[in-house]
Amino acid sequence: MSVHAEMAAFISERTGIELSRGGIDRTLQSVALRRQKELGLTARAYLAQLTSERSPELERLVNAITVGYTWFFRDPGQFATLEALLGSELGAGRRVRIWVPACSTGEDAYTVAFIAARAGRQVEILATDLNSNSVEHARRGVYGTWSVRDVDPRFAGNFMRRSDGKFEVKPELRERVTFAQHNLIERPPTPSDAPVWDIVLCRNVLIYFEREVALGVLESLTRALSRDGYLVLGASEVMCEVPNGLNACYVANRLVFRRGERSHASRTESGTLPRDWLMQPATRAHPARVVSVLPTSARALSDSVPPPAQATPPELESELRAGHRLIEAGDVASARACYLAALERDPTRADAHMYLGVARYLCGEVELALHHLRAALFLDDGLWPAAFYLALCHENSGHPDEALQGFRHVVRLDSRDRLASRPLGSVFDAWREDLCELARRRCQAASPEQRQVG
Repeated sequence: MSVHAEMAAFISERTGIELSRGGIDRTLQSVALRRQKELGLTARAYLAQLTSERSPELERLVNAITVGYTWFFRDPGQFATLEALLGSELGAGRRVRIWVPACSTGEDAYTVAFIAARAGRQVEILATDLNSNSVEHARRGVYGTWSVRDVDPRFAGNFMRRSDGKFEVKPELRERVTFAQHNLIERPPTPSDAPVWDIVLCRNVLIYFEREVALGVLESLTRALSRDGYLVLGASEVMCEVPNGLNACYVANRLVFRRGERSHASRTESGTLPRDWLMQPATRAHPARVVSVLPTSARALSDSVPPPAQATPPELESELRAGHRLIEAGDVASARACYLAALERDPTRADAHMYLGVARYLCGEVELALHHLRAALFLDDGLWPAAFYLALCHENSGHPDEALQGFRHVVRLDSRDRLASRPLGSVFDAWREDLCELARRRCQAASPEQRQVG
């Protein structure tokens, strides 16, 4: 086994993350190589340092491969569910205990705090994440205009506008949330005055775990719930089978899982949800997206998603076509809005992630573009524009090795798919020749040291 393979196995064991997804393995390799050079270590010596007890290098690498990404009121349907739960008898007469694992930079946790304050409920909110940089960002509670763009007007007064144009969560609301670093594959944290949580809000993180690890995390989240507690998952983690120990139900038209007695009405004898029940709309705005439980690969994720309700594809495709026309006309900002609307209709569409990532890059939003382009390649690693613009993002962020990996992937895709290429919109098809040629030139211009890395 090579030193890099040993390193990847060690990181995967420590985090549970499936490194083959979304180019995470390539990012890990590039960051590790850069650190070896900066520290003047051989690969074997760096691995020894990485695996030593309390190694700061482990935290550095984990932070590099777990990039946080969210915003306030990211999923209105999900937060309508939380509003309904906090307006119910759940936890009556005491504080409602809420855990937000994989909280990223904290917007979701603060949104919960906003809703709880408006409902007049006393709460204990713990928000955790593996990425220490994201946790520190969350503790500061300071965000740019993009993060607050979807804030419900009822909650606009929860921010203070700073002189630098950013928005700071008011201290009395920041105090409602405690942030901590935590690895989801480890034992769940507990509330300060009880062993279990009333609500666990966990959105769109299980898909990055290997199947068996994800199943173990689900069991752990279930055990962390109180007897009548609720597990609220993200849209891409809706199950075709109800996890053991949980009961599927709808709250405010959103599918959630409740711990309690087994419900015979919501499951068939085999334990699988009835098909007509699965296809009920989870929210008014978005049809149910039901994927196979914890797919074993990125390809399985995209292949296992059934077609959405009949009324959705024409609207989604119309928004994509409108975005293409605006890109061609040079109105990138308006194109970005069209692509975002398309993606909100179907968060598992690889091409929608790709188009939005390109538009964000062209608008100068490099960090946001990185997220969508990685998601596109996670869902479909054959999308050459996603690989090309991801390489440009790395190049503009001062990471030449990662950029070179991306450009090489573009060249491989171009050689493989030239005779059977699929249309990706007129503007991208028209750009293909020039952009693939540019990728080849970037590869040819790489330094001898970079070529050896590849």
